[in-house]
Amino acid sequence: AHHAMRTADVGSWLAKHGLGRYRAAFAACAVDGDLLLLLDDVHVQYLVALADDAVAEELVPLHLRSFAHARAQLRRSDGESYRAVCESLKHEHGGSEVSSTSSAMGERLRTDPRDWTIARVGKWLAKIRLPQLKARFFEAAIHGALLLHLSDEDLEQALHVDNELHRIKLKKQILRLTAQADEFQSLVDATAASLVSPSPPRRTVSLNIQTTDSHSPNELDNHDQDDASASSSVSSSADNMFFGSKRHSQHIHVKKGEDRHSHQHRRHHRKRGHT
Repeated sequence: AHHAMRTADVGSWLAKHGLGRYRAAFAACAVDGDLLLLLDDVHVQYLVALADDAVAEELVPLHLRSFAHARAQLRRSDGESYRAVCESLKHEHGGSEVSSTSSAMGERLRTDPRDWTIARVGKWLAKIRLPQLKARFFEAAIHGALLLHLSDEDLEQALHVDNELHRIKLKKQILRLTAQADEFQSLVDATAASLVSPSPPRRTVSLNIQTTDSHSPNELDNHDQDDASASSSVSSSADNMFFGSKRHSQHIHVKKGEDRHSHQHRRHHRKRGHT
């Protein structure tokens, strides 16, 4: 982690990225890991100007870019997810940079090209059969993070790769490394997502609301019996009312018949009396 970098560690870090000629200037200003990340462009230009070794003017812009990309990679590699992926790949390949696995992905993702030192870039140049360019890349402080951002103009003018076929080959190989770096970053992003603690589950509250219509089964049975009894009583009362009114009407009819018969009998006796 950059927080643990002392001034001497910063010097070693500069050397690995081809910027060792500036170690004395950084040490004179007591630049440690924390201060390293706080330097702005003006500060860096000042430190570069303090260098004891003469630097070709055309290389200074590349050196400043080299420092900027190396520091960006330092920030990136300091992340927890990045370190987790590096440790996982290191364990998978037995701690060696040369993979013994037959997996195509394992072969591609041994390391992040952005993390390559100038020595590792030199090995890469030899592997793609352009070892004659190692000295030029070393002088220009071309490490992995800067390698992926080299343009055709950089290759031709700053690095003096005059052979067009060599430039075409370099650009093709750099594109492959860029794809490898993107794939590596995808692993880092996926690991970062898995390291994020999941949000706590939402609490659900169930309300046991009892209304006046809710009853236990026994209460419902009792209510049904009461309703049946009440219905039976109402039905009996209705029957009594109906049949009672019917009997009452029959009684009235009989009484009227009796009154009519009595009246006819009295009229008959009166007629007989007159005769």
